[in-house]
Amino acid sequence: MKAIVTISITLLFSILGYSQNLKKKTVYFLFEKNKTDSVRNLGYKFYREKEKGYVFNLMDRRITLLYKNKQKSDTLPLSKLKNYKITPISKLDAMMEEWYKTNYEVITKGKGLFHYRDRNIVFKTFLIEIINDKQFVVYPVTWRNQNATD
Repeated sequence: MKAIVTISITLLFSILGYSQNLKKKTVYFLFEKNKTDSVRNLGYKFYREKEKGYVFNLMDRRITLLYKNKQKSDTLPLSKLKNYKITPISKLDAMMEEWYKTNYEVITKGKGLFHYRDRNIVFKTFLIEIINDKQFVVYPVTWRNQNATD
């Protein structure tokens, strides 16, 4: 029995130690609603029953993010928006490349667990939606259509 407990504790600490070496980059995106019909399916938010959450199609680069119902969102006064650094979507590829270069040794040490590029592994992602002239909401979201999710 002691051996099983010892092995379990050792395994737990090795898993925790490995996961702590892979730090995610926190990114915030601003959701902008589509105000024209010129670009279809971009800049829209809709509920998807199959995924049990809201899907956000961003206006740029056909990025789709998922906010699941079980996650907690924050509604804040618009005056607090300046406390959030909005990530330019144009910098995503460079940020992702930098993360993979920084974590190359940890990833390869893990026997190739992450041999594909998955934004859910790299980024802790939040979406900001301005809901009226006084408030905005911060949603924790995951990237859709990736190889794996958190």
